[in-house]
Amino acid sequence: MLPLIVIVDSVEMIRDGGSLAAIFHGGDSCEYWLFFEIRMSNSNPNVAERLGYAEPRVVNRHTNSAVEITWEHAAVMLRQIEELAHRGHDRQWLQKMQAVAGSSGALPDDVGRFMPRFRLDELA
Repeated sequence: MLPLIVIVDSVEMIRDGGSLAAIFHGGDSCEYWLFFEIRMSNSNPNVAERLGYAEPRVVNRHTNSAVEITWEHAAVMLRQIEELAHRGHDRQWLQKMQAVAGSSGALPDDVGRFMPRFRLDELA
């Protein structure tokens, strides 16, 4: 059973190359993430290619358990989150999550497919 969304903490892009998360508290006071994990190709050592998003999951951050849900269910949850998210920064990422859910995991138009990879010795 999925949690009731009570408080929205944030909606953001994760620094793993583009995963998206809506972070909220449920009626049981636990922290949950509606999580869209980015799928990446590792075929080129110099450039990472974003392929789209894996099936959405709801992750209980206290137990680290996850439940996979449909894109349609994710869209319903995002509409509930939209009613509770009031910060401008959250709305920006919420719109991206809604676009991803509406396209069943495709990259939004304004998210680049290719991303350069850096080695630690190049940054020194």
